[in-house]
Amino acid sequence: FCLGGMAVLDLARFRSAPRLRGVVSFHGSLDRPQIADPEVSQGSGSEKGSTSCLLLHGAADPFSSPENVAACLSGLKDLGLPVRLVEFENVKHGFTRPEKTTPEDWDAGFAYDADAAAKSWAMTKAFLHAGGDLEAV
Repeated sequence: FCLGGMAVLDLARFRSAPRLRGVVSFHGSLDRPQIADPEVSQGSGSEKGSTSCLLLHGAADPFSSPENVAACLSGLKDLGLPVRLVEFENVKHGFTRPEKTTPEDWDAGFAYDADAAAKSWAMTKAFLHAGGDLEAV
């Protein structure tokens, strides 16, 4: 979730956990970090492309611009990582957080969305039960 969503993508990018089969980013900070040493994230043999990335994102999230989302996707694909982006229309940042319901939250870019929260959780369970297979989502 949020910063954790970015952290799991970095685990996949840097091949930090070679046996990791899949990661899920809920309203994560989507970006394309500069990788100083491309060899670190190249992977080899069975490692390359071994971690699937499921990105669950609110299309109205002000913290990840459409340009950042596109850069994130292209960066993951350039590294050979399987990726699927699910965008929830008119949904803001923090859509899984039921306490984010005040006008101040809305103005700050946060809003709980029960439908997106339920759908994203169902997708996550299907993804995990399938061992990180994006086709299950």
